[in-house]
Amino acid sequence: MYKAFLIALGSVLFSAASLSAQMVPDAPVKNFKLPGFDRESGYRIWELKGSEVVYLDENRVQISDMVLTSFKGDSGIVTDVVIESNKALMQVKESSAEGTSPLRVTGDGFSMVGRDWTWDGKTKILTIAKDARVVFQQELDYLLK
Repeated sequence: MYKAFLIALGSVLFSAASLSAQMVPDAPVKNFKLPGFDRESGYRIWELKGSEVVYLDENRVQISDMVLTSFKGDSGIVTDVVIESNKALMQVKESSAEGTSPLRVTGDGFSMVGRDWTWDGKTKILTIAKDARVVFQQELDYLLK
């Protein structure tokens, strides 16, 4: 679950780096959807959507109403993890993302929320600085032994 989230976010940052080198929009892109595919199987492994993306410079893009969905299995249709935030600033060269607005991560058996978050794609660490809360919807007996 969490591993899929890390892989999906890293893939998005890598893809954004590839795209930024190819085109430079001079106006915000509205209601975009960017899928990512597995190189071997061709199945969709993640999808990034937003109401708007603004190109700030060759390293930074601002995404409004970001929804990043990662998929599990070979079908590309079964949702694994969904990550949502009202605003996200992606720094492509650093493979990082951050936001001060609320972040929500949901997956099979858990949900996580908080504000003032950062993602370091190099270390694959998500940090939530304020109002962090994690809820597990499954038994955690193995952790309590």
